[in-house]
Amino acid sequence: MTPTPTAAVKLAVVTQPVGDQSGDVLPTQPAIAIQDASGATVTSDSSTTVSVAIASGSGGSLGGSLTATADHGVATFTNLALSGLAGQSYILRFTATPALTPVDSGAVLVTPALPAVRYIVKYAQGTGSAAGATEAGRAGAETLRSNSTLRTGVVSVPARNKDAVLRALRANPKVQSVTTDTPRALAAAPNDTGYAQQWALPKVGWDQVYGSVVPSGSAVVAVLDTGIDATHPDLAGKLVAGTSILDGTNGQTDPNGHGTSMAGIIAANTNNGAGIAGVGYAGVSVMPVTVLDSSGVGYDSDIIDGITYATDHGANVILMAFSSAGFSQELQDAIDYAWNHGVVVVAATGNGGSATPTYPAGGISVVGVSNTDQNDALNPSSNYGTDTPRTLVARVSRCRRRSFSTRARRRCPSPSLLPSRVRSRPHRSL
Repeated sequence: MTPTPTAAVKLAVVTQPVGDQSGDVLPTQPAIAIQDASGATVTSDSSTTVSVAIASGSGGSLGGSLTATADHGVATFTNLALSGLAGQSYILRFTATPALTPVDSGAVLVTPALPAVRYIVKYAQGTGSAAGATEAGRAGAETLRSNSTLRTGVVSVPARNKDAVLRALRANPKVQSVTTDTPRALAAAPNDTGYAQQWALPKVGWDQVYGSVVPSGSAVVAVLDTGIDATHPDLAGKLVAGTSILDGTNGQTDPNGHGTSMAGIIAANTNNGAGIAGVGYAGVSVMPVTVLDSSGVGYDSDIIDGITYATDHGANVILMAFSSAGFSQELQDAIDYAWNHGVVVVAATGNGGSATPTYPAGGISVVGVSNTDQNDALNPSSNYGTDTPRTLVARVSRCRRRSFSTRARRRCPSPSLLPSRVRSRPHRSL
């Protein structure tokens, strides 16, 4: 026979709270029973108010409703949230009004926050940047940046909600497509040593024209990379105005050094008694467009905006000395935009020793370039394909004396050809 409950004496936890990321509503809310001295729930109690506070754990705070009223002897919280240090456990203390013996919860862990996920949203014709950002916001995504030329927006989506947000975006008639904003990285450099300094130049016939042929035309090569150090003495007078897609500056700093190296290959001052000779010894300027961070990694959205910037600001050639697996239609759309505006797009295939296509080198209308050795044989480290040209270049890098070195490290094609010569082969891919 069930005993008849007597007067309420104490509180008891009947459902332990479960933690989540800092600031989030607890996925399992606490339920607190009003009990008599024997431990039986006082089911007749529908008036006692239970309050909650943090009993132990540093740097924590509670949000949402901090009180709950008993219903048939049990007070259940509905939107209690816990903010605190990731990896820190907190003990919650529950008290009652009128006063009863309080009770503490078990340890409630604040879990590390999951990183947000980036996507590229392609909007339907007629949907502008502002309207697109509004639609993305309604779906639960935050717009980081928009590209009105290509009708795209870069959005950030909380990892925990990404499935629901993606469903909402893809169901929206104003959204044409949603794709992952793929990160792409600099090609890993092979560690071969022992090559003679700048042995690549005679291989491409450079020594046959320097000193006897003076180019009559000019070309601007946009280097989409980690930036370019404008103070490097071997690049004096070689840069035109550029930008950093990452922070809006002029792109004339380089925390990594890779972009500066690529600029030196293209247009280092020649016959100046220092550094190396640039492939484009006359008539070639370099436009810095920063799309990769200091570690050499950049998202497709940054690269896309870099391509459209370079195209709209007078580049004749775009060089991208990085490559990763995974096709992106939005990246291809940007390449098509450049090509349709008369810009030649050149990209390194990468140094994975594989025939698997990498991008952007594997895209349509891209000159994807592999590398060969001093004997004109395909270097074992190079990626390759049936329609990929091969070339030889020396990589230049910064040293303490701020001069370019000439150790051969084949990472980058020589993109200093005039567009009319490259455009005779309109479709280059892996």
